[in-house]
Amino acid sequence: MSTVRQMEKSITVRLRRWLRLQRPLSGIALYGSTNALKLPFKNLVEEYKVAIVRSSMEFNFSKNPKVAGAAIEVYTGRKWKAKNELSLAEERLKTKTLLGTVAKGRAGLGFYPSSSDNTTRKDALLQEVRSGEEEIRVARMVGMCQQGAWTKWESILHRKIKWLEIWHHNISFLINAVYDTLPSPANLKLWNKANSPLCTLCGKTGSLKHVLSGCQKALADGRYRWRHDEILREIVDIINVAIQTAKPTSHRRAIVFVKEGTKPPKGYTTKFNVLSGAIDWGLKADLASRLIFPGHIAYTQLRQDIVCYSNKLKKVIMWQSTVPWEELAEEAYERKKLKYEELVEACRANGWKASCSPGEVGTRGFVARSLCKALSDMGLAGLNKRNALRTITNTAERTAKWLWLKRNSPWLQSKDIGR
Repeated sequence: MSTVRQMEKSITVRLRRWLRLQRPLSGIALYGSTNALKLPFKNLVEEYKVAIVRSSMEFNFSKNPKVAGAAIEVYTGRKWKAKNELSLAEERLKTKTLLGTVAKGRAGLGFYPSSSDNTTRKDALLQEVRSGEEEIRVARMVGMCQQGAWTKWESILHRKIKWLEIWHHNISFLINAVYDTLPSPANLKLWNKANSPLCTLCGKTGSLKHVLSGCQKALADGRYRWRHDEILREIVDIINVAIQTAKPTSHRRAIVFVKEGTKPPKGYTTKFNVLSGAIDWGLKADLASRLIFPGHIAYTQLRQDIVCYSNKLKKVIMWQSTVPWEELAEEAYERKKLKYEELVEACRANGWKASCSPGEVGTRGFVARSLCKALSDMGLAGLNKRNALRTITNTAERTAKWLWLKRNSPWLQSKDIGR
């Protein structure tokens, strides 16, 4: 095990150098399988343990009774024993079987399906070995105040980086931004590479959160507004496509009950969304000029980002895009929902079916579940939905990187280049 850990340490150093990551970045950021940003790298210690446990099971679970009863033990040194790891995995699997399927987050009972019956006992034990290693990594990451901040993200969709993205895109900014290891003034002071941790624009503590979403001078210059409009422009294009493909019929198929143990008939699912039933949808966006809410629906001085309405259905849908710090996404959703609650009630009082759909996109490119749900309500599903989320994510990441690069430069001379 000592030899394997030394090899893993050497691999981690070279991975950091290849990806141009900061030295303080923990290796857990590269190998975690449940991280908010999952990278396609495998942990050498974990793979070694799985391989040795698999070899041990080949002897212990052999169909030949003589081989199974020989108590063959695979030699692994003094620090770690495959026999002890296998016993621990069996106890974990037994406990997991007794607990059953556990609901996560705000999902209701039965949302997460139970494990497949086709999974063999060997595969289940190997999965428990991997789960044990991942729990150790998560426990260490939770103890890190700065690099482990992603463990506090609520209602944020995780991202999985593939090899193709690593080869064709520079993801060093994204990784360093997620784990807060960019050379911000606060980090440079912490690393003893600068004398002052203050922001060059406003004079306050220049943390990464301050640079990307909390600097009052950057807000006054319009830097955050530019980023918001860039993301909003992509959302408007996506909604325009959804409106053009909306069907004029609003017929919804009746619910078909299925007996236990049988499969539902083909064609059971139906494509129904909030845009179905009309083709006269109007769209207003707060981009080139200030959005004025349609006066025949309700009167308000509130400024929405997007308003979709249909005179035929007497239905209005309000979108509010927000770009908060990822840890504050849930708070931003509740705040926007409460802000437009009175306007929704006013529209309903005038005989309109009104709804408000706040959608959050994190400052580092992580979308919230609220935005994902809003796109589903518009009729996007499957590949179209994934492409839309990818477009919004790339735009948010690009604008965040541009704000970071121009954090010490005059904004009026550089904002046009960022577009």
